[in-house]
Amino acid sequence: MAKAVEEINFETKNMRDPMLAYVKVLYYGLYIKGIRLYHKKDDESALFVSMPSEKSGDKYYDTVYFKDKSKKEEFEKTIIDAWNKQKK
Repeated sequence: MAKAVEEINFETKNMRDPMLAYVKVLYYGLYIKGIRLYHKKDDESALFVSMPSEKSGDKYYDTVYFKDKSKKEEFEKTIIDAWNKQKK
């Protein structure tokens, strides 16, 4: 079986605080684009991942989402770990 996250690419040009990067992930052979990586405004060391989304009315809705919460947490942790490793 293929490794879940095979590749992670960060695009950091022209970012506005608190956004750190756009992220493209190869996940089980499927590229997912439009992921965003942010740091929290009150704690720059605390990072969070925002999945691709669309606006409908006044709300944003994820266009890519995980059925299993633990898989989502694992996916987000993998992105954050890759970011931290790259920044060292």
